[in-house]
Amino acid sequence: MASPRAKLLAFLFLLAFGLIACGNLPAQQNLSSQDECQVTKPGDPETGLFGPPDGLQVFISNGGIWSGLGEKVFWKYPGYSETEEPRPDLRVTGEQLGANATFIQEGPATNAFGNPDLLGSAILTGVEIPQAGCWQLTGQYRDSQLSFVVWVGD
Repeated sequence: MASPRAKLLAFLFLLAFGLIACGNLPAQQNLSSQDECQVTKPGDPETGLFGPPDGLQVFISNGGIWSGLGEKVFWKYPGYSETEEPRPDLRVTGEQLGANATFIQEGPATNAFGNPDLLGSAILTGVEIPQAGCWQLTGQYRDSQLSFVVWVGD
């Protein structure tokens, strides 16, 4: 049987270890203002596209600042054809950064066709955000996934 002193030392060791471990946890960011939200910028400012050319890409509109809770989002994917797949199975999820809000928006999406030099065949989704704030959105289509950050005003 352990002595009271040994029990106390064990308790203090565990307490100290726990405090050290908690001290190493990153502080949750307070992303309550547009200035604190690090929105995703297009990788190609000329086209507004963000993402790898061999996977899912998204058009970053309005500098990543949404003026309301709903927005149309255009996506590109290599080889996507609106005639072969008019209702693509794109899934969009969202996580509010600095808060606990999330959402899942299942497909199918729709299609869009524009200027062949810029938009060409694209996937179009309407994304509805549950509340204003800083949001990380993730699109999943076929074998590709892409995340980006937007600020959503109300």
